[in-house]
Amino acid sequence: MKQIVVCFDLDGTLVDQNGGIHPNDKTLLTAGSPSIMFIGCTGRSLESTRKTLRKNGLFLEEKIPIPLVLLNGTLVYGKNEEFLDYTSFSQETQGVLIERAKNQKEITFLFLTQEKTYVLGENQFGRELIKKYEFNPLPFDELRSDTAVSKVMCISQNAGILNEFKIENNKDAFEQEFSMPTILEITPFGRNKGEGIRQLLKEYSLENAQVRAAGDGGNDLSMIPVADVFFAPVSAPSDIKKFAAEVVDVRNSGLLSEMIKWQDQGKCENN
Repeated sequence: MKQIVVCFDLDGTLVDQNGGIHPNDKTLLTAGSPSIMFIGCTGRSLESTRKTLRKNGLFLEEKIPIPLVLLNGTLVYGKNEEFLDYTSFSQETQGVLIERAKNQKEITFLFLTQEKTYVLGENQFGRELIKKYEFNPLPFDELRSDTAVSKVMCISQNAGILNEFKIENNKDAFEQEFSMPTILEITPFGRNKGEGIRQLLKEYSLENAQVRAAGDGGNDLSMIPVADVFFAPVSAPSDIKKFAAEVVDVRNSGLLSEMIKWQDQGKCENN
């Protein structure tokens, strides 16, 4: 049987709006299978990911056993949280992003490193999302100029302001994608979830495996060129669902079982 690699986004995909994971998905993640490798792919940090999994009763007393693509591909862990790679902005690019962020009054910014998160311009809406995604940020003034930042989250209720901020930036220096209409995520150029998956496939000699991926945001679309098939939850925006070979109502039987039982119909049309 051909090895199957199942890659999934967390928030809005595996994890519902209330922070819950379907019981069937929890069973599959804990049971394991020699013919299936799960890869969690998220914009979250390791700490944030652990909190949500443990809140759902997963991996309470152990390291996370499945490989992880974190911070939108800038931080990659193998099985059991084995550190594999971390990519940060150049000091020049990081400085430009920080200066532009300081001039914004209606956006909450999270500057994420391998282990810590720093907040700038915190407001009520920003605080709500920080709490929802279980970050524990430090004050921005504790961020040293030589600290290696790998991701910037820009949070605002006003999507127009986020779009204006995106248009101002140099696309050759970094990548920018919306994970949801109120969150713009910025990472170093060439680093995204798809690249993180490629790295893990090589690490585990799974280049010939069948890859199945699922996500609900613009930052998940980089998984499509790596995948044989792309799934989207029924709650995903229409501009994401149009890329999906199958739309899954996770409330029924969960996400992962639907991805596993899918019958091979060839590569994604949008490779």
